[in-house]
Amino acid sequence: MNLKLNLPILAFAVLLLAGIATAYTTQIRAPAVLSNENSGILTNISLNLTSGNGAVSITGPTTVGQDTLASAQTAAAYAAGYLGVNESAYNFTYNIKDGSSNVSGPSAGLAFTLLAIEAIKHESLYRNFTVTGTIDPSGNVGEVGGVFDKLGAAKADGARYALVPYALPTDPEYLTYYVTQQTFNIPLVEVANVSQALPYVNASGASKAKPLAVNFSIHYDLNGLGPANVSCSACNASYFGQLVNFTFGMVRNATSSISGNFTSAKASFSNSLGTFMNISSKGYMYEGADLAFLQYSDIYALANAGSFTKAAAQSLIDNVSSYCSSLAPPQLTGTNYEYVIGGEVRQGWSSYNLAQVQHILNASNTTDDVIFSVQSLAPSYAWCRSASEMYSIASRMGGSPVGFGAQLKAKALQAIGSIKSMPADPLYVASAESAYNSSLYGAALYGATYAQSFASSPPSQNATRLSALILANVRNSTNGIWPSQFADSALFALEQANARGGDETGNLTSAYITSLLAANLARTNNAITSSFVPVSNASLSEISGLNGAIANQSAEIASINGQLTQVYGVLIAMVAVIAAMAILLLVLFLNRNPRQPAPQNRNSRRRK
Repeated sequence: MNLKLNLPILAFAVLLLAGIATAYTTQIRAPAVLSNENSGILTNISLNLTSGNGAVSITGPTTVGQDTLASAQTAAAYAAGYLGVNESAYNFTYNIKDGSSNVSGPSAGLAFTLLAIEAIKHESLYRNFTVTGTIDPSGNVGEVGGVFDKLGAAKADGARYALVPYALPTDPEYLTYYVTQQTFNIPLVEVANVSQALPYVNASGASKAKPLAVNFSIHYDLNGLGPANVSCSACNASYFGQLVNFTFGMVRNATSSISGNFTSAKASFSNSLGTFMNISSKGYMYEGADLAFLQYSDIYALANAGSFTKAAAQSLIDNVSSYCSSLAPPQLTGTNYEYVIGGEVRQGWSSYNLAQVQHILNASNTTDDVIFSVQSLAPSYAWCRSASEMYSIASRMGGSPVGFGAQLKAKALQAIGSIKSMPADPLYVASAESAYNSSLYGAALYGATYAQSFASSPPSQNATRLSALILANVRNSTNGIWPSQFADSALFALEQANARGGDETGNLTSAYITSLLAANLARTNNAITSSFVPVSNASLSEISGLNGAIANQSAEIASINGQLTQVYGVLIAMVAVIAAMAILLLVLFLNRNPRQPAPQNRNSRRRK
């Protein structure tokens, strides 16, 4: 029998069986980022593997961070375990050449691991690729920061592709990957663990590396989806339709502004918008608009891709802040109160979020952070745009002017106190408190209702029982446009859960929380409308009348000042005339009484 033996594999197998460690050196180019400079560098990391006692060390940098050393130790241990060899038979000496930058951190964990595996196997790594990612004892690759700056440096150094940690499409880093890949024209290969990375570490890996296929499209199976049918009392859905169309227009216009290398994402977002508009056309108006709103952050970031510097991002923040501060709600009426309060609530959310965005930008050390700040700014801008449209709708709706009775203030304070003991989102808690302190008691109560609803968890029930609770909440959600629209959204999520035969994507949980919010807002609307006190036209005109009186008085004072100025001018002129007349009279008097000259001897005069 003839046997064809692969000698390198056979030799490696013999070494494994014998437990013998032989010296071997291999290297890899790994990127790093310089904090506070938003710039990347390429480091050269080599591993000198020798026989030893399991020691792991790092040479090269003046100082080595403890997290860097721990990452190298984890890498060596995992590599030995992955190959089934005794780690204690080796010494792992890593050398980092970083141009005296003293880079540190755990982001070279995957690079350390690949070096260790290939060194133990006596194989070299492909030169023209780069890698970044942390490593854990199970060989899982974790996310890192500074990807944009790191891979920009790698591309400039000639890297043909890069291995990066896997990121969920909902993770902000997912957009950063896309921006990085498209900006530097370097394919990004996502890997979740060491096993996924190994096929790309040698020369043959270059042919396997394909650009990250980012797809932002979201599709729903709408076959069989019936029209929304939650009734709504004391509201006019046509006005809400105007708000929904405004939202779609805002998202569509931002999508149209995406240009350059991001046209593939632009197409994805356009496709998704078509789906969302289809959902809205079936009566689930808020659901369709909200889905579009949720994609707006990524769309806004790509539309402002030229603002991925600290200075440009700061300018965006300043512009949004100025715009939001310029908005003012119209007079509250018994007809438009949901739109006035809805706008005030969103202005409050925007204000809180703007402070968080400013903090992100101030603390940013990498371009990744700047990109994230622009993404995070998008909701503030969208909320204020929506608030402006709500105020416009409220002005068109008209109605009898109303104010809040004292009982609503007490109810809002009680609601805010209750949510402080809950694991509520700080956005809702802080904005509710801010509204209360600004005497916007309706907005404060709305904000507390959002906080309480979203902090609640579904009861421990089976799907059938939980569905029954959802439907019960929906039946109690007809008082007002916001409750009825949230009720429709709950029914949409419930339908999606039923269509999938379970709750794999959390649709049933989402349906319950949304139905709870709908029912709670209906009760909140009852409390608000019960507290209304009429505001007469005379009362409304008091302030404007006072302002008018003040303006009239100011005008009168200005008029008097003008008149006094004229009088002063006349008096000065009269004084001048009198003075001139006095001089003239004096001259005339002197001419009528001339002084007589002394007598002279005629003969004393000489002819000339």
